[in-house]
Amino acid sequence: MYLTYANGTDHHITDEMLWRKDGSSFPVEYTSMPIKKNGQVVGAVVTFMDITERKRAEEDLKESEEALREQAIQLRTIFQKSPIGILHIGKDGIVLDCNTRHAELMGSTREKIIGMNLRKEIRNDEVRAAVFGALDGVQSEFEGEYTSVSGGKTVVVRSVFSPTEPGTSPTEVINTTEDITERKKAAEEAEHAAILIHEKEAQLSTAINSMVGAIFMVDKDLNFQVSNEQFCELYDFPKELAKKGMPFINFLRTRAKRGDYGRGDSEELLAKRLEMYQDPTQAKQVVEYEDKVPGNRTVEVFRAPTEDGGFVFAINDITARKRAENELKIAKETAVEATKAKSEFLANMSHEIRTPMNAIMGMAHLAMKTDLTAKQYDYLKKVDISAKSLLGIINDILDFSKIEAGKLDVESVDFQLEDTFDNISTLVGIKTQEKGPGAAF
Repeated sequence: MYLTYANGTDHHITDEMLWRKDGSSFPVEYTSMPIKKNGQVVGAVVTFMDITERKRAEEDLKESEEALREQAIQLRTIFQKSPIGILHIGKDGIVLDCNTRHAELMGSTREKIIGMNLRKEIRNDEVRAAVFGALDGVQSEFEGEYTSVSGGKTVVVRSVFSPTEPGTSPTEVINTTEDITERKKAAEEAEHAAILIHEKEAQLSTAINSMVGAIFMVDKDLNFQVSNEQFCELYDFPKELAKKGMPFINFLRTRAKRGDYGRGDSEELLAKRLEMYQDPTQAKQVVEYEDKVPGNRTVEVFRAPTEDGGFVFAINDITARKRAENELKIAKETAVEATKAKSEFLANMSHEIRTPMNAIMGMAHLAMKTDLTAKQYDYLKKVDISAKSLLGIINDILDFSKIEAGKLDVESVDFQLEDTFDNISTLVGIKTQEKGPGAAF
């Protein structure tokens, strides 16, 4: 306003501060115009405008511009430092920008790539089709082996071409490219490993299904891991419930319900079985036991712990063996009874024969003490010897019975060889004389 009075000219001030009665200030914009009379400035017209809102808007705009600058810097940093290659392609197919990673993937430089006309210079038909599709507004992608035009490097890539204005043709395109060589290799190795695992599982399945006995395995969480057909057939258990990952408790519950674990509430019987498998002490033990299965068959079960805390079961049907053992036991008992009866018979017969035999020997002994001719004495002597020999045979028969009973005692006694020969002569002498030749010792 001072200048208006001093110079007599209009003045416009865009940034001034005024104060209110309460002491607060506010920004204003004002214009002062002189009032003249007879060529002299006699006053001024001043107009004021409160520009608080405009100032606030200007500050907000300044902050927004600063934020945009920071965001642009961040985006540029992301663009340049991204582990994925990025291209900015113009509507005409010319590369507008390229980050360092893309240049590295192509074995080239940013300077060589920026300015390339992809419509003309791309030789790979699939990549060319993807570029043209994206320029026409359709997102496209390529995955495979690619040889760089600018650098000549060959890599396995996955490249996505995203139009900035989908559905519009032509449009600018943002292309992202990543090297998937290692990923592809890992995927191929994983696929190969999966094939090998499948083959091994098939071989294992064939092997365990070819076994004579049943086998199955559960993990530490009591879920089936392996089972063969013989197991399902032996226990009359559905195959689909014995597949890998199925709960072992289903098998235990099935057996409890049909009474395999005895009489009583099936859930209580099941709980007792689960306690046994969950007992840390028993879980570490190798156990062998016999079990009954449907069809009144008997099996022998071998249970052993696995390294992961589970169990492996090997089961053999021993019904035929048990039947043979029972038959053998019955045959043995029958043989023992027969031997006992024979021994009793021999004992009785020996007693019955001994009685008259003793009488014969006694009478012969008494008769030999009477007056006899030499010939009569010889006859009686032979009768006595023959009776004693027969008694010896009876004793030998009893010895056989003792042998069978395991009660025979062998004695060592002195004897006269001459007497033995004399007894033999008495026993066989008459028969040899009837045949013609004699016997002499």
